[in-house]
Amino acid sequence: MGMMKGAIKDNKGFHGDGFSMPEEMKKEPDFEADPFLEVDKWALETPEGAPTDLAHQHDHYLYGVEKKIAEECFRKDTTKIGV
Repeated sequence: MGMMKGAIKDNKGFHGDGFSMPEEMKKEPDFEADPFLEVDKWALETPEGAPTDLAHQHDHYLYGVEKKIAEECFRKDTTKIGV
């Protein structure tokens, strides 16, 4: 697949001329055939007493490293690549 040119407006992507979506991507998802499309039905509940910052501080809970400070977990500038 090559590069495409387009634009983003109001959090929606608009493709340039000459773009055509493959037919297999145009059909509706089959929720019965793919259980990952309904993850809320089979995913485990969060255990009682689990820390509320588990996702952001997983290295601390898994490996014992120091907890990150809030600014490292919730960066305000997300425009940089790789953030």
